[in-house]
Amino acid sequence: MAGAIPSGSAIDATYGGGSVTVRITTPIGTTLSAGAVDLVKLVATIPDTAPYRDKQILDLTELSLNNGAVAVRDDDGLQVVAYFGDTSGNKIITTNDSQLVANVVVRRDSGFAAYGTVDPVLLADVNGSGALDSLDSSRILQEAAWYTTGKVSYNRAEIPDLPSGVTASEPVGPDPFVSIPTNLTARQGDLVAVPITVTPADGLTSAQIHLAYDPTVLRLEEVRRGDLTTDFNLFIYGANDGLLKIDLSGTTSVTSGSGGIALALFRVTGVPTAGTTTLDLQWVNLNDGHLVLTPAPVPGVDPTDGRIALSDTTQTADNWFGWGVTPETVTGGVGSLLVSPATDPVASKRAAKPEGAPGLVQWHIPPLPPGRHLTGPEKKPAAAPSWLTGFVTNLATAEDNPNARIKVAVPPAESGRATLAMGRLSEKLIDTLMPI
Repeated sequence: MAGAIPSGSAIDATYGGGSVTVRITTPIGTTLSAGAVDLVKLVATIPDTAPYRDKQILDLTELSLNNGAVAVRDDDGLQVVAYFGDTSGNKIITTNDSQLVANVVVRRDSGFAAYGTVDPVLLADVNGSGALDSLDSSRILQEAAWYTTGKVSYNRAEIPDLPSGVTASEPVGPDPFVSIPTNLTARQGDLVAVPITVTPADGLTSAQIHLAYDPTVLRLEEVRRGDLTTDFNLFIYGANDGLLKIDLSGTTSVTSGSGGIALALFRVTGVPTAGTTTLDLQWVNLNDGHLVLTPAPVPGVDPTDGRIALSDTTQTADNWFGWGVTPETVTGGVGSLLVSPATDPVASKRAAKPEGAPGLVQWHIPPLPPGRHLTGPEKKPAAAPSWLTGFVTNLATAEDNPNARIKVAVPPAESGRATLAMGRLSEKLIDTLMPI
């Protein structure tokens, strides 16, 4: 019984078979307060067997006030079996859920496809404004960052945590193959570019990836979007104790073809006795479960995993290896001086693509003569235009400088108004999580 009911009131409730009947009797001479009043609160649990995304009308019937003396109009409710913020309907929170809210906000979509007849406000109005806005999308993006990076500061209190052990729902759709090359090679100290590829990529709009690696052998330096996902505007990654998690999504889908979803850059810090290290692709989720993976990556050995053959020969300069890596896409330090297999016959032999490999290319630094050192390309500064030279030369001379007689008066700042404006700006910046 709600607290607004007069003291001494009696309540009688019977329920079963999918319905509940409630009768409230107040003491003689007492009345309810004016305005909206909560009469009763129903507490219910959802069976574990309830189909996810199912919905039903909570239908109010046979209403009566004061034994029929007061006219009554009912307003039914709606129940949806779903986790709050899961706009894609796959039981987990990812960047794609945030993206779908943004699509509704900018009127790209009118609702969420997974819940065709449900008001999207019911599923994603995180800030309780009664409508969807960019702040709702931002809050869900922060929640996705919490699940990807593990940073507690991203966990939104407005969005209940997912129950322990919940995984994405069973997917339906095509069966792309996501994998990592098994013929990567590197030496201690090298920087290795590890592509995570998909074939085919038709219709790809989002991806979540879990990749396990040996942190005593490899140190993660950076993760970048792949050639297929360069325009995916939401991109998050985080690594902890040898487990890399990646989450990215975009507003438009990949039309066709195959290629890279993401590119992970690792530094080789150690060489195992076996001479190889495994990149264990443990879990991949495409389009929030609407693309079936065959075979699906699992923890442990499976055909999707990658391998790097390692040597303990130490390099004095960066040696870059990887698929789809060029001097333009991967730069830094002496690594910017790389030789393309197309122009170097030695590199062409070393980079011969094994049968069935997805375009693996190995870039290397050619041997240098004794006494030579790697240096960057020299650039001669362009000569300044004559008009610019004359202007800069005469800038400090009052009689030659046309700007010398210009004076600008700035009124005193209104500190109170400026502080208020900055406060609003700061609040907006704090409330907004920028994608990585």
